[in-house]
Amino acid sequence: MERVDIGEYESGDLVPELVIECKADVPGNVSWTVSRHSMDDGAVRLLVFIQNYGSQAETVHIRQAS
Repeated sequence: MERVDIGEYESGDLVPELVIECKADVPGNVSWTVSRHSMDDGAVRLLVFIQNYGSQAETVHIRQAS
């Protein structure tokens, strides 16, 4: 499992929506989960966890939604 730390956003900041894409050769071989962890001071940590169930490396694209 790969962890991608998108960033930490202060309380009141707009946390971006993400678009995540992967064009795996076999559909369903790659999955991801977006975690928005709220901290005690109100900040939000944004993480993406990516799991590749296949035997070949795959490229996952993460960008901010427009």
